[in-house]
Amino acid sequence: MNRLRALLTCCAITVLAGCGGGLSQQDMMRHAIRRTPDDEDAGAAAAPAARPAPKPTADAAAVGPASPADVAAVDRSKAMARHRPPANDGGQGDAAARKSDSSSATAAADTGADGSPQSAATQESIVADQPLTPKASRQQAIDKLTAIGSALEAYLEKEGHYPPPAIYGARKEPLLSWRVALLPYLGHAELYQQFNLSEPWNSQHNRGLLERMPAVFASADVEASKTSFLLPTGSATAFFGRRGITRRMIEDGAENTVLLLEVDPPRAVPWTAPEDHAVNLRSPTDGLGSTRGGGFLVVWGGGAVNWVPVVTPVPKLQAIFTPDAGDGVLASQVGQDPLADLTPVDAAEALGDEPIAASPAAGRPTTGDARSAAVGTGLKNAPAVAGDVKQNIEAAAERVARLPVPPSADLDTAREHLRDLFQQEYRKAATAAERQTLAKRMFDHLAEIDSDVAGQYVLIDTVIQIAIQLGAVPLGIQATDELTRRFEVDRHEKTFDTLSGLVRSSGGSHSREIVRAGREAAAAAFQDEQYEVGGKLCGIALSAAQKKRDADQVEELQRFKQQLADAERAHTLAERALQTLDSDPADEHAAAMVGKYFCLIREDWSNGLPILAESDATRLAALAKRDLAKPASPAEQLELGNAWWQEAENGKAGERPAMQGRAAYWYRQAEPNLAPGLARVKIQRRLEEFDQDAKANALRSRSDNKATGYRLP
Repeated sequence: MNRLRALLTCCAITVLAGCGGGLSQQDMMRHAIRRTPDDEDAGAAAAPAARPAPKPTADAAAVGPASPADVAAVDRSKAMARHRPPANDGGQGDAAARKSDSSSATAAADTGADGSPQSAATQESIVADQPLTPKASRQQAIDKLTAIGSALEAYLEKEGHYPPPAIYGARKEPLLSWRVALLPYLGHAELYQQFNLSEPWNSQHNRGLLERMPAVFASADVEASKTSFLLPTGSATAFFGRRGITRRMIEDGAENTVLLLEVDPPRAVPWTAPEDHAVNLRSPTDGLGSTRGGGFLVVWGGGAVNWVPVVTPVPKLQAIFTPDAGDGVLASQVGQDPLADLTPVDAAEALGDEPIAASPAAGRPTTGDARSAAVGTGLKNAPAVAGDVKQNIEAAAERVARLPVPPSADLDTAREHLRDLFQQEYRKAATAAERQTLAKRMFDHLAEIDSDVAGQYVLIDTVIQIAIQLGAVPLGIQATDELTRRFEVDRHEKTFDTLSGLVRSSGGSHSREIVRAGREAAAAAFQDEQYEVGGKLCGIALSAAQKKRDADQVEELQRFKQQLADAERAHTLAERALQTLDSDPADEHAAAMVGKYFCLIREDWSNGLPILAESDATRLAALAKRDLAKPASPAEQLELGNAWWQEAENGKAGERPAMQGRAAYWYRQAEPNLAPGLARVKIQRRLEEFDQDAKANALRSRSDNKATGYRLP
């Protein structure tokens, strides 16, 4: 089926993958955030073309260095002070910025030939043709990013939102870059007024202004008229769609979200073009880190400049590029002194044992030749007996990003070595128990072949096949989990293949284990918005439960399978509605489809309520508006909880758990402050009822609770 991700830029992460490669909840989340800002922000997203340019400063420089009003009317000593992590980090970053602070005070007082103060961009233009040390080059980039970051904040202060990614035309097509819209805030109002804002950047008129790029956008090792200072864009970032984002829309704090970054020279773009850096959340360091010693420079909301190592754990990198609340990652946990010369190894040691982004520095094979050179060596030299190394295997697997499946030639060679090692033992194993013992021992050899990528893949896959032949359900699931954790293999489809084989070979003798494994795998697929394969996994669990004649489990799994089918239908409707909203943001019926998907399927209330409030789903829209008002008194909270509970009783069965969950949220806010009495007893009983139902629900019993009504707004 058509998937939503085909409409949008790559989203999330491993766990953000949506519906077989379609648009995930995080993709649509950006639409919800940006489409319906609060009333005070509703008019904040007008394209720059719709407003007159600020009055130009006298003789604003249009070529080369910026004027004294350029970026930098910013006091450089204050700007450098912002290089330390934001204030909400608990003070962890104070020491990291002292070095840059101490060297910046005198630079603010530098003057030009006429005795007027020079901006950072002006000073660097004077030495642009001189050879620079890596440190001096980095300092120039820091100064420019500081200046652009200050201009972004000035734009925010004046307009109420950050600039949209582009200046848009009458047909909503991107014409010019946000960098053009920022010119008046960089002291280049005169240059700004020379652009025809109703024509694309490469029109005959606007193309003539390409060569007049202000020095503040000039980048090291990049050809003239191009820049490597780009916005992070994509469906999961702060810059998605045609609306400028406000500070209130950045849920985890602008100070903890990357708003600007320096990309590698090959990713540079013409400075007036509406092009930026499309963040790949599966591999967040793509296009980053080759210029600045194994890291890249970023600007956080508020203007702070930091250096981020490419070996930063992938989940943390994903978190800093997304404006979502709840990821718990602070700028101070990721960003470092922008002049720090940390090696990738030092950074990795400091960042702990989480998975890290793929990079040559991580020590992984990066080419087919490199993989071929080591093919089979680990298996060939592995000792015949290995100890209990499962914990070491799991720890090692968690430290690296997933590897691509090795080439066929490498796998064939590894299979030959595997046969040399274990074929005779396998033939001697006459019983199923002996063969299962051998398969477990083979699995233990993983720790001995950590450098043999093809050997790892072949060994794990062979264990899976043996487990399927023997009907060894726990071993088959364990090996499948290991394979999909180490390699770029679709987790849910591979689990379905394994379980299907185990069902055929076990003959119903392991029905309880099949039910548990299928149920858990289906719930995981739901969380990843892979509803179609989730339905197939649930079907496996349901068939096993029917063979067991377990009526309670059959009823539960039938309900769960229906939930997956409902979710897939809602996802499809949301996909179509999203296309409608792209062309007509005011379409209330399309808003209802998208808002219902967020709130009633994903239970993502913080992003679903604003869009649902502007929909034609009359009762739900009214409830959403009341919810967004965030009632503070216990009586109002109780009343809102009752309204959601009543709507759940009158609504569709598939939507009932989500609405009851929302009611439970407001009940929990009100209950501690209610006086003893019937009202309090009533909501306590409803909470007990909700909790009991939640425990019995296949989705709500998941340990991560991603789909429950307990998620705070």
